[in-house]
Amino acid sequence: MKLEALLQGVNAPNPETRLNVVRVLGMVEETRALGVLGERYKVETDATVKQAIQWAGKKIHQASQSGYSTINEIFRFFGIDREIANLVDPREEELMRRMQTSMDNAMIKSQQDTASRRMTTAAALGVGAALIAGPLTGGMLMGSAMSGAASDIASSNMGGPRREELSNKRTPPPIPSDVNITIWVKRLLEDPNRENRKNAAIELANFNNPLALPHLATALLNDMDPVVREAAERYGKVLYWKMIYWEMEQDGTLEQEFKVRAKAAGKDFAEQAKLSETGPLSPSKSEPPPMPQASHADIAQILAKAEAERAKRKKR
Repeated sequence: MKLEALLQGVNAPNPETRLNVVRVLGMVEETRALGVLGERYKVETDATVKQAIQWAGKKIHQASQSGYSTINEIFRFFGIDREIANLVDPREEELMRRMQTSMDNAMIKSQQDTASRRMTTAAALGVGAALIAGPLTGGMLMGSAMSGAASDIASSNMGGPRREELSNKRTPPPIPSDVNITIWVKRLLEDPNRENRKNAAIELANFNNPLALPHLATALLNDMDPVVREAAERYGKVLYWKMIYWEMEQDGTLEQEFKVRAKAAGKDFAEQAKLSETGPLSPSKSEPPPMPQASHADIAQILAKAEAERAKRKKR
């Protein structure tokens, strides 16, 4: 569901469509819709839709005043802000990777050396035990020691991403679905049990079908229980964020916004590297100043002075 499609729905010819769209925009507090809603209010003829525009406009205006925005929430909720905060200069990352590889190799070698020594000891113990207590006992001792050494080697080779590396990555955008949500919509709007209605709101967000948005907005406006209304709004927003996140990923606007925010956070390493390579030359790399050229008169004076010095030395 693209924002442009929602905004176009504000001016749809069908009053019911306009009503659903306005309610959804109000539920998700889409601050980018304020101007469109204001223009529509001036020409709206349906009393119910006009009342919905008033409600949505007031709610969105308050959200805007508090600094709320859909894009900010997407970057927060899906961990993109965290990813930006933990970005590392590729040059530094490569250095750290090499250092880590070197340390890992050293550790593996140390563990392998230890395991090798254990195997040698195990063999000696096995031979000794075989001579004293018989081949069966010697074989058992050797097998036990060698299995411990082998487990050390195996554990030293275990790989995979570290927990901190996983936590610094964004959540991938989920693909919107067209799963049938009829049963859950009915439960959300008609079930007499409050917990069932609340859980229906959660499940509708999990199903990731954008068709659930108008029904969640209806529950927000009409349900008598504040717990259900809160759940409808909260999970209605989550579902909306998923839709916008997916669209931004597909059309490239997410990557553009990512670069803008990374640069604002001082994480534009590509630009920094470019500046460091093409910046002004340091004094040590600059051209030396040209040596002053002597004139013919200067040269004649120098030669005359040298001749006078030689004449003095001869007289002595």
